[in-house]
Amino acid sequence: MGIDRITIFYLVVGAIYWLTMARVVRGQVISLRNELFVESARSVGASQTRIIVTTSCPNLLSVVIVYLTLTIPRVMLFEAFLSFLGLGVEPPDVSWGLLANEGIKVITPVKIYWWLIVFPSLALGITLYALNFLGDGLRDALDPKLRDPSIVDAGKARGGGGRWGDGETRVRTCLHLLYGQLSCIRQI
Repeated sequence: MGIDRITIFYLVVGAIYWLTMARVVRGQVISLRNELFVESARSVGASQTRIIVTTSCPNLLSVVIVYLTLTIPRVMLFEAFLSFLGLGVEPPDVSWGLLANEGIKVITPVKIYWWLIVFPSLALGITLYALNFLGDGLRDALDPKLRDPSIVDAGKARGGGGRWGDGETRVRTCLHLLYGQLSCIRQI
C-alpha cells in the first residue's frame, strides 16, 4: 500500500515553503511584542492567551494572507517546473508543466504542434501574473500603515496607487482575470 508519489511530492513542497512562512510570522510576532497595544494589554492584566487572540492574531492575519497569496504562484511555478522535468505530477493527473512536457514530446521536424506548448504555458503565466497582482492588491488593501492618514503618501512612495489604482481596485481586477481564466478552462 505505502505512500504514493503525489503525496510525497506535496509533503516535499510543503516542507520547503513552510519555513519562509514561519520566519515571516516569527518576525512579525517579535515586532508586535514590543508594540504599545500589547504593553497596554499586559498592564491591565490580560492573560497571554487573551493578548494572542485579541491583538496578535488579527495583526498577523493580514500578513499571513498577503504572504500566502504571494507564495502560491511560486509553488505553482515550482510544481509546473518539476512536472515539466518529469519529477512531479504523473499521468493521468494533469499539470500545466506536464501538458507542456507532452507538447515538447510531440514536436517533430515534420510537424510542429506549437499550440500544445504555448497554451499551457500561457495559461500558467496569466494565472501567476493574476495571483501576484492579487497579492500586491491585498498587501495595499490590508496594510495598516497605508490606512493610517498620518503617513503621508506612503502608498505612492512604494508604488501603491498610480496607474494601477488602489489596493481594492487591484483585487477586483485580479479576481476578474482569474474568473475569466477559470471560465476559459471550463470551456475546454
